[in-house]
Amino acid sequence: MRAIVRPEFEGKSNSILHKGCRFASRVILRLFNLSGTYKIIKLIKLLQKYIPLSILKYFYYYLYSRFLQKKYLFFLSECNFMSAIDVKIRWANLVLRSSSYEYEKYAACDYIKIMSKYGLTESTSEDICVDDFTNNPNHRKSEVEKVFYLYGPNSEKPPNPKYKNCTLVVTKDSLENVDHFEDSILFINKMYYNKIKNNKKKKDEILKKYGRVLINSMHFIDDENIEYSEIPPGSELCGLMGFGRVLYNLIFQHGRINCIIEGYDMYTTKTPYSEYYPSLTRVGKKLDEGLIVQGLADHDFIYDFLKVKELIKNVNLIDSDKFSEVINMPLNDYLENLSISRNFKLLSAKI
Repeated sequence: MRAIVRPEFEGKSNSILHKGCRFASRVILRLFNLSGTYKIIKLIKLLQKYIPLSILKYFYYYLYSRFLQKKYLFFLSECNFMSAIDVKIRWANLVLRSSSYEYEKYAACDYIKIMSKYGLTESTSEDICVDDFTNNPNHRKSEVEKVFYLYGPNSEKPPNPKYKNCTLVVTKDSLENVDHFEDSILFINKMYYNKIKNNKKKKDEILKKYGRVLINSMHFIDDENIEYSEIPPGSELCGLMGFGRVLYNLIFQHGRINCIIEGYDMYTTKTPYSEYYPSLTRVGKKLDEGLIVQGLADHDFIYDFLKVKELIKNVNLIDSDKFSEVINMPLNDYLENLSISRNFKLLSAKI
């Protein structure tokens, strides 16, 4: 049974003709290199002048989007990050001109806004829409007393009992017991939910174990015990990774927050996940570097890093020296560190 999309994420591109365009685009991208594909894109654009059909416009948009995606991956595989950003800016502008999905346009707006703020595009904030996060009434509110302990995938030790008076926040159910903390929150994604939704025993264990369980999903979840988390701007173009989504939600709900951040290094170390952490990038006992860099590319780690930089302005950091060292890096230093710790050449297999 196909998952039902929540109304705010629905679009108008699901007819047989639209599906045919997507299939044809995939065939073209397999048969032709980037240069050959671009010639076809220019031909379709020319045809639009004489055949003003909406489906031809969609074909142009979809094929051009997939072309830009492949070009973006090519530049990443060469560690040519500035060229990758230029391609993404072209892609974002294409989305704003042509997409029928409001959430895609929302993500494209936010992408350009963030890149503009850091001097990576000439677009100004007056030209684009703004993430509703900044207009949220809780944005300026502050719950001074509450402290959130964000325990991440690269933590070297179990959660520190020193922080027992804090709210423990995790993104995987990898701990045996969380009872000694004042409160706890588990953030999950749709993929993890699909694994447990028919396992009543496991699901009940999780719901009993954590104070709150929130899910990040664009699809309907028929489960009254699991809350939807706030979904930040995101699409195939860009989107926050797990840590960023957690920060976004906590700030959205509570305003300025106090945080202890442990085990989040923004992928700057060779081993981004500790042995205890159940990651989909783990094959047997080893981490699959190809899956790691593919995940980084899919979310757009450059956007993610800059967006987290913005979010962290609403956080009072406590005992978070390692994280502070990473997030305070200038973008060029972060990218240099990442080019050393990650093997982006593996992305060439996706081109």
